[in-house]
Amino acid sequence: MRAKLWLAILTLICVFIYFSFRSFPISDWREFILGRYYLFNGKREKAEGEFALALRKHPEQSQMVSQIALYYLNMGKLTKAENILKEAIKHKPSFDLYYLLGHCQLEEGKRDEAEKSFAKAVEMEPSNPFALNALAYLWVEEDKRLEEAVELLKKALRKSKRPEILDSLGWAYVKLGEVERGLNLLRAAVERLPDNWEVRYHLSIAYERIGELAFAKVEEDKAKILFIKERK
Repeated sequence: MRAKLWLAILTLICVFIYFSFRSFPISDWREFILGRYYLFNGKREKAEGEFALALRKHPEQSQMVSQIALYYLNMGKLTKAENILKEAIKHKPSFDLYYLLGHCQLEEGKRDEAEKSFAKAVEMEPSNPFALNALAYLWVEEDKRLEEAVELLKKALRKSKRPEILDSLGWAYVKLGEVERGLNLLRAAVERLPDNWEVRYHLSIAYERIGELAFAKVEEDKAKILFIKERK
């Protein structure tokens, strides 16, 4: 399953909160902090002015840059976020920049570029389960490099038992024809993510492949309801 943007955001924010004010002098974050103050007070134009200044003065601060990019992602300004991340990578490449860039490009429909960004993230942190899942799931969705995807996902699963990874690996096995093996993983994923339409859709296909049409219809109907609810 492709990690939702909110999951990527939540993961990065947790990292940022921990490291931001331990690793760098507070002066390096002055403009960013002021920008956040303006933002909390509804002064978006002033906030963005401070963010722009922060990016010019400290493009090497990857955690700060990522938080500013996340702001623009949440605003739906994907091109702006992508450009910020690419410029920061020129100054100081880092895992979090490439990982977030991959999700940004995926949201823009730039799948080939997203694949390259996720691959760079994996190269920088080969055992990071989120990056492994992101790259492998992209391959699975495109029906390519499925065997490699399985290996990446097995590696990710050794680091984290998150249901998103269970779903990705289960879906990969289904596409490889190892349906029974995939079915067990997909059932486990649905138990932990019962309100996710994508996981239920994968499970419905798995049931269909083994001839359990009644179960497949139940899961398909649930997936449709959840999909419609999510889009409202």
